[in-house]
Amino acid sequence: MAGKEGPEPCKCPKDSSDVLSMEMYLAAKHGDLKKIREYLRKGNDVNAQDEDSCTLLASACVTGRIEVVRFLQKIPELHRNIADWTGDTPLMHAARMGHKEVVEELLKRPHQCCLDVEALNNYEDTALSIAVASNRRDIVKLLKETKLPPAIQFHPDSQDALVPYRPRAVEVTFECPICLEKYDTNERRPRSLSCGHTHCTECITQLIYQYSGWVTCAFCRRQHSTRVDAAAKVPVNYAIDEILQQQQY
Repeated sequence: MAGKEGPEPCKCPKDSSDVLSMEMYLAAKHGDLKKIREYLRKGNDVNAQDEDSCTLLASACVTGRIEVVRFLQKIPELHRNIADWTGDTPLMHAARMGHKEVVEELLKRPHQCCLDVEALNNYEDTALSIAVASNRRDIVKLLKETKLPPAIQFHPDSQDALVPYRPRAVEVTFECPICLEKYDTNERRPRSLSCGHTHCTECITQLIYQYSGWVTCAFCRRQHSTRVDAAAKVPVNYAIDEILQQQQY
């Protein structure tokens, strides 16, 4: 099963100094990324819990809001094993509700908070036993066969909730270094910053929104030479883009 031979699970804190309001619980439940970004930009704790000990991540996992889960997992301070009042973790919620894409995102996304797939809730159930009881065969297969990734390190001085630290030079790949999604010819079209490194269109758009047009490279931490108001203003990496175009035919 995933995790038995994987990295040591993170011992996540049980309590947060912030209380998650019903408004923000519902924002995560309904996939309101704009409201969540604004909430976190104001300095609120990404691990804040409501009266039932539910977090933003848990709420998004209950309803399968994959876009919220992906966004939250780009935040270094996120803790992914926080249990609610029943002992259920975000992974358990996603497994019970049959959200395969969310389960896969949790299992495969590298983060400094290593996932605890063996965690037990108050009824002595794990995510796997919950998936079995709920007859979620595709999720059972994922939980049994997925090898958890090692922990990654984020830049200790970075305030950027989207950019993980890359301590070594990285060769050109066909996936974005921020979201780790494969480049495509649409939302994740590769674009070259002034430093020469490449990020996808979607992540550049998020950085523009978060930092009012100033984009910082995930590789070298250099700021893009000019302020932009849209990702389309950042040049396409045509070397990669041409290969992607050819792969479509």
